[in-house]
Amino acid sequence: NRLLAKDGNFAQTIQNAQLVLFILSFPVALLAFFWLRPFEIRIQEENSRTMKMLLMIPVNVIDSVPAIKEYLDTGKQENAQKFLKGAFEEAVARTQSILDSCNDAIVVFNSDHTIESCNPAGLKMFGYTEYEVKGKTTSVLMPSNHEKTIMELADHYISTGDADYIGEIRALKAKRKDGTVFPIKMTLSASTVNNKVLFACFIQDVTETKETEKLLVREKEKSEKLLHSLLPDAIADQLKEDGLDSRDLLAQHYSDVTVLFADIVKFTTISSNVTPSELVFMLNELFSSFDLLAQKHKLEKIKTIGDCYMVAGGLPERSTDHAARVIEFAIDMLEALRVFNQVHGRNVRIRIGINCGPVVAGVIGLTKVCYDLWGDAVNVASRMESSGVEGRIQVSHTAFEALSASYLFEERGKMDIKGKGMMLTYLFKDRRFIRTSSGHVVRRATLTPPPGALAASVGVTTGDTFDSQVRASAGLPTAAPGDDETAAFRSTRRTSVGAPASNAPKDEASDSDLSDIGA
Repeated sequence: NRLLAKDGNFAQTIQNAQLVLFILSFPVALLAFFWLRPFEIRIQEENSRTMKMLLMIPVNVIDSVPAIKEYLDTGKQENAQKFLKGAFEEAVARTQSILDSCNDAIVVFNSDHTIESCNPAGLKMFGYTEYEVKGKTTSVLMPSNHEKTIMELADHYISTGDADYIGEIRALKAKRKDGTVFPIKMTLSASTVNNKVLFACFIQDVTETKETEKLLVREKEKSEKLLHSLLPDAIADQLKEDGLDSRDLLAQHYSDVTVLFADIVKFTTISSNVTPSELVFMLNELFSSFDLLAQKHKLEKIKTIGDCYMVAGGLPERSTDHAARVIEFAIDMLEALRVFNQVHGRNVRIRIGINCGPVVAGVIGLTKVCYDLWGDAVNVASRMESSGVEGRIQVSHTAFEALSASYLFEERGKMDIKGKGMMLTYLFKDRRFIRTSSGHVVRRATLTPPPGALAASVGVTTGDTFDSQVRASAGLPTAAPGDDETAAFRSTRRTSVGAPASNAPKDEASDSDLSDIGA
């Protein structure tokens, strides 16, 4: 009214007032915008978080919660946020409970390799308190060369985002507070929280696992050693691979092998004059020496039946020199027995029978299985032993034909062999050839060495152990090497029936004679 009274121009006054109000509205609107904008951003962020949470909730849960349905229908999020906040806090508490109860270590560190948290199992594993590791780098938990692997994995994820690569299980080493280094299995996972990359390192202490694995390996080695001691190596390997169901284990035919049987003479009388434990000890000592000789000549021990010892050559690995190796084994058996008698003051004697021919070999049965031979050649070899002569080696005609080129025999004549009728048999006398001390291979002029020659050669005394003497006579290394004479004897025995060395001259023996020498 005063404006109108003063100016007298109402229209002009209204225009001026509108102009003033318009000019004043700009700063007010600007102030309102900057004052209300943070609230708007906050509301948008809350809406965004709410929607993200809703995306992780199953549809059936959404339909069953009125507060969430109200939010989706009307946009009112106060009740929905209360529900989601409670659910989130409950999930966090549940997750923390799981982490705390986990038996493996979980170490959380950032992109700077600074540790932000470690669960109780991890603190116990490494021997730290939470305050001792929080804020420290991962170097306090791992040796430098293994921590480098963790750092490279973290840097790889930051540069490539390849979560699968860092998630692979890796075998590393960790170190405790006291400096103890122990084996671990480790895997990484990564997540981004508030634009900050965090890594969770899951660590499993595998010290006990490693010890268990070592124990299993040792037990496996023991089992395999036992299996190989009971069966030929090739059969044992096949048995491990295929089991007892393999048809190849059931029966394998060999067209030409050499079978040997050895039996203690008058064993019943011997067993009646000693205690059972003494008898078993005697058999174990004597047969163990035969086992060493079988290894030396690369023969397959088949079995022992009471006082009977059985070996074969030419199986399971086929060969052409099996007959020569078996006769050399038989010669060594007699020498080992002579040493045994001299050491123990006994008069144990054996008969030895040898035959060559085809056999079937294999493993039969499901329990207490053993490798065995069947065939007429086995039966004849057994008859050669039972009808043989004490302290001598009797061979069949087929064995004689295989050995006569390199060994001397005397024809015993036709013998009435049980189950076979009249058969021509032979008794071994000596080798045809021998290598002299100068290295020359010559035809032997004399036949049988005088009794006790072996004992004199190896320097046997009653104070020596039987095992060391048998090893010496077999050409095997001994725990305590003997004198020069003994060493010279071993060298001669190892090469007495072998082919001449490349630098050994061929003097008295002809080329055709040398070609007949057994292995």
